[in-house]
Formats: sequence, C-alpha cells, structure tokens
Amino acid sequence: MEIDDQLSSSNSRVGDRFRAHVASPVTDTAGKMIIPVGTIIEGHVSAVRKAKWRHRSGTLSIVFDRIRKLDNSATDVRATLTSAK
Repeated sequence: MEIDDQLSSSNSRVGDRFRAHVASPVTDTAGKMIIPVGTIIEGHVSAVRKAKWRHRSGTLSIVFDRIRKLDNSATDVRATLTSAK
C-alpha cells in the first residue's frame, strides 16, 4: 500500500483523513487475489506525537476505515497500522 496524501508528525492532526492505494495485489493463503492493485483505502489519523528533538522521529497512528473497490463500491473496515519501516 502507498499513502497518496502527505502525513507528517509535524503537521498532521488527529482526525485528518487520508487516502492510500494498493500497490501490489493482496492474496489469500491459496494465492487467490482478494484485493487488486488500485483499490483505494481511506482512513484517518488517530494519534500524533511530534518529534521533540531534531534527531528523533515523531510518530503517527493511523486507522483504515474503508476499502473502495475498483467498481467504486465501498466496504467499511476497522484496521490499525501497528508499525512501518
């Protein structure tokens, strides 16, 4: 997944909305595609901790709220990003 909107601990606020898109297909354990490339993921910022020192990173917590399929139908979801590198 790639986030389409800019998110930053320095200027994002709790409640800010964002969109992302699926960059590689998501498959189940049998290899069947369940979420195709291009699917839109919508979400919001749930917590922000700004960097306190120049060399330390701040943190963002984000929640995924909706999956918008290629046919523009949408499914509500509730998922949280726990870490990213």
